[in-house]
Amino acid sequence: MHDRNQTAFSLSELGCSFAGCFMSESYVQAYLLMLGLSVGQISLYGTVSYAAALLSYVAFWLYRPRSGSYFGLFNASSYPMLLLPLVLCLAPGIPGRFLLILLAVFVYQICCGFRSASLFSIVPTLFPRRYYGRLLARCSTIGCALGALISIVNALFVKQQSMAGYGLLFAVSACLYLAAALSIRLMRPTAPEEEEARPDHPGLRASLTPGNLRLLVPHLLRGVAAGGYYYFVVASFHRLTLPASLQPLMVAVGVCGSVFGVFLFGRLERHLRTGDQIFFANVLCALCGVLTALNSSPVLFFALYFAYMTTNNLTANAVPAGVIYSTPMGDLPFISSMRMLVMSGASCIMIPVWGRLLNAIPVWLVMLFCAGVHIATGAIFRAQYRDPLK
Repeated sequence: MHDRNQTAFSLSELGCSFAGCFMSESYVQAYLLMLGLSVGQISLYGTVSYAAALLSYVAFWLYRPRSGSYFGLFNASSYPMLLLPLVLCLAPGIPGRFLLILLAVFVYQICCGFRSASLFSIVPTLFPRRYYGRLLARCSTIGCALGALISIVNALFVKQQSMAGYGLLFAVSACLYLAAALSIRLMRPTAPEEEEARPDHPGLRASLTPGNLRLLVPHLLRGVAAGGYYYFVVASFHRLTLPASLQPLMVAVGVCGSVFGVFLFGRLERHLRTGDQIFFANVLCALCGVLTALNSSPVLFFALYFAYMTTNNLTANAVPAGVIYSTPMGDLPFISSMRMLVMSGASCIMIPVWGRLLNAIPVWLVMLFCAGVHIATGAIFRAQYRDPLK
């Protein structure tokens, strides 16, 4: 049964990983501009997207499954994710498309949040936790590599993307999301090997224990740092002017760094605890942030950007693995939803704060502050994530 669940899990995650490459902000925002949407409308799109994600994390915790299992929510939330790519694909021929797009992204982000949070709660019922990291690395590496290949071809060989081209990508994304959702039907949850699931859903007040709040601290700090690294490219171009001929290369280097970060996680996952991975990745990422603000060489920029994307994606994969390997079954619903809530909330709040600081003090000093927070976050994760349940 474990082998069957691992195969189904791999198919589902591979589909979502590949499909998600085409739903990134860079693709969607460019397409929305081609549709004739204004900057204000695109800003509202982003606001609705963030608000829906935050709402989903709160709603997930308030949801109390009668059976005690979140597998039903995981399954049900996977199908509506088709709505956004389908609406984007059909948008050119739909009157009043902006309101429909807003509705679609709201549903999409709500379902993404439900699916992501419930995934952590059902993994121990599908297969032993020790397999999670290697399966995640394998699926993310293949999915991101396929998405990266298409992005590189697009950046290097397609001089002017058409609406039809974007529509095709969104149609492929919808098909992949459908395949990922159908793969869930092959899964058969069982009782966890190492522990029995807690039958009762504890209230929010009962979950707000000092121990759980301490577990959320690094996620809060991670959101603070993420708000600063939102301006990594802006900080990089403060002293550097990248020639127009090299700008498409930035996309290629970025996606290659992302893929390598996932691949590296898969290799290190076998030898290092997740907390150690996060700490070392955060130190290198922090160093890249400071150096790029002082750099004026295009060659060094590409090297730093590749290293930044690598370490950032290494951390992005090691954190959820650390949650699985270090959190008891009864605490998984709270931690899996609240960690994303506090991180996303902190990022939303801190993005304009870091932006104001960039206009008030030297850029390298802003990145140095951000680096300090990032390293402190890694140190806390290193102490917390010792993987006792792996």
